[in-house]
Amino acid sequence: MAPAEANRLRLVDGAGDGAVSVESIREGLAERLRARRPELEEAIFARFRDVGFDPAVGEDAEYVAGARAAVAEAVDYGLLAIKHGEDGFDSIPPAAVAQARRAARNSVSLDRVLLRYNAGHTLVEDFVMQEAEHGDFSNQRIALRDVLKTQGALLNHFTTSIAQQYQQEVERLAHSPELRRTEQVQRLLAGAPVDAAELGYEFDAEHVGVIAMGAKAGETVRGLAAELGRELLSVSRSERTVWAWLGGQRRLASADIERLLSVKQPADVSLAIGESSVGIDGWRLTHRQAQAAMLVALRRP
Repeated sequence: MAPAEANRLRLVDGAGDGAVSVESIREGLAERLRARRPELEEAIFARFRDVGFDPAVGEDAEYVAGARAAVAEAVDYGLLAIKHGEDGFDSIPPAAVAQARRAARNSVSLDRVLLRYNAGHTLVEDFVMQEAEHGDFSNQRIALRDVLKTQGALLNHFTTSIAQQYQQEVERLAHSPELRRTEQVQRLLAGAPVDAAELGYEFDAEHVGVIAMGAKAGETVRGLAAELGRELLSVSRSERTVWAWLGGQRRLASADIERLLSVKQPADVSLAIGESSVGIDGWRLTHRQAQAAMLVALRRP
């Protein structure tokens, strides 16, 4: 039976209390779940941690912020599907598309990405069952089966689209020298063996990690390096985000950077900066500090 036809059915509940449309049952369930949306989103994030998503250890600030945006839009999308059935399916939300591409750039495996969506789907089903058990429509079994069938179709639609977006980004990465350089930096950050000479940067030095976000992010980090007389290693993470390291043989004081930024920083660029640290371990540490600072900045209003 087509979804549109199902929505026109009139059902009699198990208690024989009267007739009610599948459409009104769906709408009531969606509204109950919408009232619990903040709880649902936080529960999904808690479930993500169970499947290897930990903002505190290794996933970059922009990726973590993107995950929150993707979850928020995916929940809205799912609630519309509950309300309207499969007729309500459309292109997946833009935040989910952006996050799939971001996952590919961050070397998050497709298996892990899909595992997280499956975990979120299971949690939504749990919430649906809770509301069905406690709501006025607890005996509307046909309607409940219809909703759960829609959720299964939605998961298949969503994960298929996510996999396509992910693979397209992987193919794009394979044909870009700049993105190859970014991959090397990521591998080095993760402790994997990399021919550091290819990056053209001296790692046996003092380093200050910088993350710049904004339309002039690249221009800003290049200007910082030139003004401070430091060697620069930078990679673009997106059109508006750059990871950078300022290297040199002397320790760079935070006060020196702050003084320069007070007169040189463009108004439309946000900077997160780590402490000056030495050697390859210090190179990783100062970047982690910048990530932690950027994560705080991204979560502010």
